[in-house]
Amino acid sequence: HWKVTGGCVDARGVGEAVAFVLNRAIPAIEAYKASEQSASEDCYDLLARLNAGRVQFWRSDPAADPLQRELQAQARHTRYEISGHDKMNLVKPQGTGSTGLHIDGIKALTYIHRAIVRPPGSGVFDLYEAEAERLKGGAR
Repeated sequence: HWKVTGGCVDARGVGEAVAFVLNRAIPAIEAYKASEQSASEDCYDLLARLNAGRVQFWRSDPAADPLQRELQAQARHTRYEISGHDKMNLVKPQGTGSTGLHIDGIKALTYIHRAIVRPPGSGVFDLYEAEAERLKGGAR
């Protein structure tokens, strides 16, 4: 059984009540309400982790694993926009054929750095933050 010591919950909408209940049980659960700026930082952080090979998925047969199939499908149709010169945002599919498509799994991946416990003085995370900043600067 998992011994959860912390994490991150999207605290918008119905997630606010979920985050409240979880935070009462596990105080290290972060109730996160993204702003335009923090959502952009989340996207750049995920991109840096992907580019560094630090996000990997389990090996299984997609035909036999509906969760993996769903995540792969979401990854295929997730798009991003750059606005305001350097703000990145994930966008849901729109238009013909987009009914029922969503990007919740991919959006959840952007919170990965918020769920990682960072030991004080640990320099390994500085690498990801530097790569995220480099990518953000490169979008200008």
